Amino acid sequence: MSAFGSGKTSLLRLVAGLIEPTEGSITLDGTLVTGPGRDRGMVFQSYTLFPWLTVRDNVEFGLKIAGVSPAERARVAGVLSPRLAWTASRRLSQAPLRRHDAAGGAGAGARQ
Repeated sequence: MSAFGSGKTSLLRLVAGLIEPTEGSITLDGTLVTGPGRDRGMVFQSYTLFPWLTVRDNVEFGLKIAGVSPAERARVAGVLSPRLAWTASRRLSQAPLRRHDAAGGAGAGARQ
């Protein structure tokens, strides 16, 4: 593809509507990309949440895409977020350190 740090993942996130461009605009098949949509998806190299979002925002993400009202999203996220945050922190505190983590890690592309 191209060199590490050249912006491949950023470009994919822009097209997926997960981040907004700092300048200009993104269009896909002639349609302006203003956010995530059911017409696009992104497959991550490992199963994960969106690491740049809070637990609450991760909970609300799928509900927003499904068209759930802001009030209902807030209600569901208010119930689930504290439970998920506790579970995640508990799992992380018990997770063994993987070899590549201890060595400073490898870029996502290098782990393929």
